Parts: sequence; structure tokens; C-alpha cells
Amino acid sequence: MTVGDRIKILRELFEISSNEFAEITGIHPVTIRKYETNKIQPSKEHIDKMCSALKLPRIIFEGIPEQYTNYDFLGDFYQELFLLLANGTIEYKSDESFYLNKKLDAYIQVEVNGKAVPIDQVSFSVKKEDNLLNYDNAWLHLYLEFKEKANSIKSKSQEKILHKEKLLSMAEEIQLKMMLYGRSWKQYMKGMDSHEESLKDIEKVLSEGGSFYDYVEKIDGPESLKNRLIKFYEEARIEEYISDNLEEYPYGKSEKEITGWIKKKIDLIDQYKKNHPNYKEEIRLEEKNKRSK
Repeated sequence: MTVGDRIKILRELFEISSNEFAEITGIHPVTIRKYETNKIQPSKEHIDKMCSALKLPRIIFEGIPEQYTNYDFLGDFYQELFLLLANGTIEYKSDESFYLNKKLDAYIQVEVNGKAVPIDQVSFSVKKEDNLLNYDNAWLHLYLEFKEKANSIKSKSQEKILHKEKLLSMAEEIQLKMMLYGRSWKQYMKGMDSHEESLKDIEKVLSEGGSFYDYVEKIDGPESLKNRLIKFYEEARIEEYISDNLEEYPYGKSEKEITGWIKKKIDLIDQYKKNHPNYKEEIRLEEKNKRSK
């Protein structure tokens, strides 16, 4: 079924004429008729307008998307967790637990050992793995905190708006990284076949008088990957520069202390970049001077 077919069926189910649909969506009626007859494909912008006008999710127009979910990857678990949070199926509480939306009580029955359990008593939390030093849980906590703080900002002042945008941007970056845990471009492309082999490749380049930048340049991968590796490397170098102002990572400490450490690290790196607008060139020059000695 095409998007155009779905638009036509939906409009008929809602008993809305083409002209009425055009009026509430702001899309020209001729364009809507072309969509419904599959003469042209709706743009993302127009689908968004239809969703907004009728308060419907995109899957109504586009169908259920193919999901390549593989729970062998931690990131795929987080993809589903974030999706359930976004659509309101689960809710996060301050006690680091997630609860099912109470409205689901009208549709499903939860049972434990054959006995019905009230849905508002069902909760779950993300496991804390010692080998990960709770690092992933701290990032999840930080993501939720940034989102909560951003959503609590109601002021229309330019300063508050910019602060809200920064919090949301940081939350989205954390979310993206978490959804990619365990996955990498190496599944599909040549290059670093394993962490151990990539370290050997780096050591080989360095032993020959090259730098990390030379190593990245030799990788058979997209520019986006190379830029990301360089960004990680430069931030690792900055972390060395700010180490005197950053305490040792709080191994085995509480989630609050770990989250606080991460936040302080982010702030110190951001401040260093502001104080050193040419930090990229400075790091490259330092690398070059090391090789010339």
C-alpha cells in the first residue's frame, strides 16, 4: 500500500473531503488528489503537516517501518527503550525505574505466576553491568536529566531558549551514541576489524614516525567516520590538558557521582574549546613537533 493509498483511505474513514483536508493541512487540494492517485509522492514536510493536523503518528501514513533490531547489540536495546519513552508506552521515574503507561491497563493484563498484577505496580530498570563500570547507565541518567531540564524551561527569553536548545542537543548526541553501542561501520566496511587490530595499526603508524591523523587518513572508510575519530581523539587530548581540574573517574561510586563527573568533564572540555578556538590546529602542530624530534 502506497502513502497515497493510505491518505485516501484515512480521509474516507474520517469522512473528510479533499477540500476540507486541504484546508486543515494547508496543502493545495490538487496536490492532495495527485498524492491519492499516486501521481506524485508526498514530501516529508507535507506528511508532517498531515500528522500535525490530525494528531496522528507517521506510521499511519508511511506504514510500520522495517526495524533491524538485534538484541545482541546493547545499542539496539536502547533504540527500543528510547522509542517506548518517546511514544509514551513507558514512563521514567526519579527512582531510576520505568513504569508502563497506566492507560495500557484498559488493553492488557499483566500476570505473575498466573495472578493478575495491577499495571501501576509493574516496573523495570536497566541492569548495571560491573564490566561497564555503570558508565552506560550514567549516560542514560544524564540523557533523561538533560531532557527533563530542557522541557521544564518555559521562559521565552533568548538566553533561556539557547540554554534549552543546548540541553536538547546534548541529550540527542548522548541518545545517538547510546543507540549505536556495539554497532560500528566495521560491520559493513573495511578498516578496523577489531579493537586489538586497530591498536596494532596505530602503533605501526606511530613507530614509523606518523601520527594518529596519518592513521585515520589510511582508513578505508567514509569521511564522517574519519571526522568522528579525529573528534574523539582531540577531545581525549583536551581531557589530558584539563586533567588537573578533573578528579579521577569515580569507579564503583553512586550513579549521581558518576553523572556529576561526566557533566563536569563535558563542561571543562566545552570551556577549553572556548578558550582555545584554534585547538584543532594547536593539537596538530603539537603532533607535528613530536614527530620532528
